[in-house]
Amino acid sequence: VSLSLSLSEARERATDARRQLRDGVDPIQARQAAIRHEQRITVKNAIEQCFAARQAQLKNDGNAGRWLSPLSVHVIPKIGTMAVEDVDQHVLRKTLEPIWHKKADTARKAINRMNLTLKHAAALGLEVDLQAVMKAQALLGKRRHETKHIPSLPYQEAPKFYRWLAQQNFP
Repeated sequence: VSLSLSLSEARERATDARRQLRDGVDPIQARQAAIRHEQRITVKNAIEQCFAARQAQLKNDGNAGRWLSPLSVHVIPKIGTMAVEDVDQHVLRKTLEPIWHKKADTARKAINRMNLTLKHAAALGLEVDLQAVMKAQALLGKRRHETKHIPSLPYQEAPKFYRWLAQQNFP
């Protein structure tokens, strides 16, 4: 930033500032908002920063990739380049709608991790909607997924099953 301004340029800037005040806009706040707008981070960057902050809490420092997986597959490809401040309930609904009823557990993990990401972004001082996840869940409705359990073998029948298994000819 150059500290030397011509007198005419300084007067022009002062006139602009007075015009903004007359229009009900605080010029200092407007300048700070413009600086914040330039420093915006993407959803992908916010997710990566949130993951880095939480990594120590995860088993094996999250190296298995399970924490990031729902986000890398279903969120980042769709809205990863969007500024995190622009994420609202409509964006989240549109992003998670395809898996909301089909892959309920994955959708639950993705939306919970997006909630953590938005909280992390708010802690960084970014203006994000912390209610976006709750509103998106209201828009998406209740998940209709029914858990299907894998049938198990009663332990009393295990010896009989192993005898049968030993008689089978596998290639």
